[in-house]
Amino acid sequence: MEERFVGRGAPTCDAHAAGTEDEVARLRAAHAGALEALEHVDPAYVLDSNFGFVLVNEAQERFWRKRRSEIVGRVLWDVFPEIANPHTKYWREYHRCMEDGVPVSFEECNPLGVWEAVAAYPTSTGGIAVVCRDVTHQDEQALREGESRYRLLFQNMLDGFAYCRMLFDERGRPEDCVFLDVNDAFSRLTGLHDVVGRRFTEVIPGVLESQPDFWEVYERVSTTGQPERLETEVKPLGIWLSLSIYSPKRGHFVSVFENITERKRTEQALRESDRRKSEFLAMLSHELRNPLAPLRNALWILENSERGDQAAAARATLNRQVMHLTRIVDDLLDVTRVARGKIELQKARIDLAEVVRRVVDDYRTLFSNKDVSLALRLEGGALAVDADPVRLAQVIGNLLHNAAKFTSPGGHTEVCVGLDGAATAIVQVSDDGVGIAPDLLHLVFEPFTQAETTLARPSGGLGLGLALVKGLIELHGGSVDARSDGPGRGAEFRVRIPLAPERPALNEPPRAPCSAMPQRRVLVIEDNVDAAETLEVMLQLWGHDVAVAHDGRAGVETARTFQPDVVLCDIGLPVMDGYQVARAIRADPALAPTFLVAVTGYTLAEDQRRAAAAGFDRHVGKPAAIDVIEDVLANVPKRRQEPVPVTTSASAR
Repeated sequence: MEERFVGRGAPTCDAHAAGTEDEVARLRAAHAGALEALEHVDPAYVLDSNFGFVLVNEAQERFWRKRRSEIVGRVLWDVFPEIANPHTKYWREYHRCMEDGVPVSFEECNPLGVWEAVAAYPTSTGGIAVVCRDVTHQDEQALREGESRYRLLFQNMLDGFAYCRMLFDERGRPEDCVFLDVNDAFSRLTGLHDVVGRRFTEVIPGVLESQPDFWEVYERVSTTGQPERLETEVKPLGIWLSLSIYSPKRGHFVSVFENITERKRTEQALRESDRRKSEFLAMLSHELRNPLAPLRNALWILENSERGDQAAAARATLNRQVMHLTRIVDDLLDVTRVARGKIELQKARIDLAEVVRRVVDDYRTLFSNKDVSLALRLEGGALAVDADPVRLAQVIGNLLHNAAKFTSPGGHTEVCVGLDGAATAIVQVSDDGVGIAPDLLHLVFEPFTQAETTLARPSGGLGLGLALVKGLIELHGGSVDARSDGPGRGAEFRVRIPLAPERPALNEPPRAPCSAMPQRRVLVIEDNVDAAETLEVMLQLWGHDVAVAHDGRAGVETARTFQPDVVLCDIGLPVMDGYQVARAIRADPALAPTFLVAVTGYTLAEDQRRAAAAGFDRHVGKPAAIDVIEDVLANVPKRRQEPVPVTTSASAR
């Protein structure tokens, strides 16, 4: 017989045959009792020092499906040549047990394809006794339990999971891949279902052409085994994914991903908002600089002109540009207040139709100067609403200003007021001007939105007017929307506001006409010298007796000597602020009845409450409109005896 192994532990059949009959008999005698005890328990056998089978019990016969006569007397390596290799556990562990004299145990799949737990013990005769136990079914159960745990984890992952195999063309380039397994989150995050066994290009048509980065990454990972991360837009699905990709074996890859579409949309919205704000700051700089040049020129004309008509024209220019600047500042302040929820409406029961009529009349000159016709159509008579008349007039004014700005000479604008159902009033402002592009319709009410962004901006503006319209109307519980058939086809804005419940209208308290304004003693306390002096001249032209102070302490001292009927006092004053001035005047018995008016740029609700607490009777926001100052002075009680509630006047729009 050919010898397969050399040295001890690599015996041949001849070496085994050389064993004496007496040695075999001693081995059998020594171990027969032990084997009989194990006969009906575990498979067992005994090997002599040359790895020859000496004894085999019945359980071992059944386990191996071999008769003892086929085994006893033969060498282990002849019966099972598959394990005659120093790299197998049987070879290594049996030699260690026999040579080192120590018990060994291990688990291995035997040549019959059965997993067994093996325990080997050294014998007194130099051989080994082996006990085996079939653990195949135990491993299968553990495998099933492990797979069950894996599937439970796999299906309950919040992240999507896809196991795929790459498909390559004849040149070795990736041409597709096939889904081998996916979890439930895969379908939830992508909207794709029943994909297992199907190709990528079948499940997502067009993905190969639109997502070359996909295939480059998948190819690298599945061929090199190096994991990668990727954020990409799956364009055919319209979603963004953040992917972690790795390869369990060559040509395969696993993709674990999350849907980051909302995050990407938020980032895009922030970038767009930042872009619009950057454009807005550039436009603001442009808009603020525009009126400065004519203001400076008009002032020079007034200083150097001797002709009355030139001075009159310069004064008209100054008035227009100051109104322009006032509107810019008002819009900036108001849009900030709306965004922060700082505007408090001064509501009253008013006739919406009458408010609209007055505003339209105020704007007729603007439209006439632009050669644009302005028509008003009132349907249904009076429309009672609970609203702030100043803010409602601001809304209608902004819509008219917008229509005038974007309607070419010879064009037409119409305002229609009527009912929209039983409980809602509607105001429609329509024009046949430049119109609105479809992609801008949903943005026109957003702050800083401009349809025209070229350097030649003949219409001007900051893109705040319509944002203010939306914010103010929503504060009234109403809504606004825009319609347009596209560029060059005009636009229509529709404002809806709830009607007031049926009840008698409340009449506003009568106010004295400005023409009948009595002469007052007026103290102006203002640290801005130009503002104080121009207000002084205006009041004197109306026939009032005027004194001026430029800081708080001087104002209180002047009040004690001048004994004014009315004090027009700034809040941000040097030495003593306006609140301290008011408290000092109220503490002086001789001055306590004086009518105190705060004229200030601090116009928030908390500023008004603080002014009232300090003792002011009225609160007027800067820059104060001429008609507001007239109204204040025309309705001041002479040396009042009773407190007058604080009210707020808004500057003209």
